[in-house]
Amino acid sequence: MDWASFREFLEKNCSRQTVKDRLRYARKYKDCLLNRDFSELQTFSDNKRNHVLKALSNLAKFLGIYQEFKELMKCHGLTWKTTSSEDLIITRLNNTRKNSDILKWIRGIKRRLPELDVFLDFVLISGLRFNESVKAYNLVIDLANEDRLNEYYNAEKGVLEHIHFKEDFIRRTKKVFISFVPKIFIEKVEKQGNLSEYQILNRIKRANFRLRFGDVRE
Repeated sequence: MDWASFREFLEKNCSRQTVKDRLRYARKYKDCLLNRDFSELQTFSDNKRNHVLKALSNLAKFLGIYQEFKELMKCHGLTWKTTSSEDLIITRLNNTRKNSDILKWIRGIKRRLPELDVFLDFVLISGLRFNESVKAYNLVIDLANEDRLNEYYNAEKGVLEHIHFKEDFIRRTKKVFISFVPKIFIEKVEKQGNLSEYQILNRIKRANFRLRFGDVRE
C-alpha cells in the first residue's frame, strides 16, 4: 500500500488531524476492505464504526473500489450514524457539570506550567478546537511581528477573522469563520513566543495531567 500517496490524497480535503485519524484507522482496518469482510465492524460502537468507515471510504476512493465499499456496507447492514443537532445540544447541556472540573484542570496546569497561561486563556476565549487554537495563536504572533496583524484581527470589532485563512480554518467538514477576542487580550498574545501542538501536549503529559482540550471546548 502506497501510504504516502494516500496521505497526499487525504490532504486535499482534510485537516491535519483528520488526515492522521484517517491514516491510523485505514492502516489498522485495511484488511476488512481488501478481504471484502466488514463483519468485524458490526461489533464496534457507533462512534468507532463511523471513524473506521470514514477511513475505509476514503481508502476505497483512493484505490478506485468505492462501489465495492458501498456494496460491502449494504451486505453487512452497516449505515452511517449521525448525531442530530438536538442530540448535540443535550450532550452539551449534560456536560455543563464538567465545567468546575475543567476550570480546576486549567488552574492546575497554569500553576505547574505558567508558560502556557496565555495560550490556555486563548483556548477558552476563542472557543476554537485545540489544533485551531494553536494555528490561530501562532498566526497572531507571526503577523504581529510582521506588522500585518490587521490582515487577521479586526481591532474595531474585536474579531479574529479566520475566513481570510481558508486553508487552515475553512475545511470541508469543520469550519470556523470568526472568533470574538478582546483587543487587550490579543495584545498579550502578541508578546508571547510560538508554540507547537507537540510542545503543549508533551509538557502537559510530563506534568502528569490528562489531555482534556475536547472538554474545554464543550
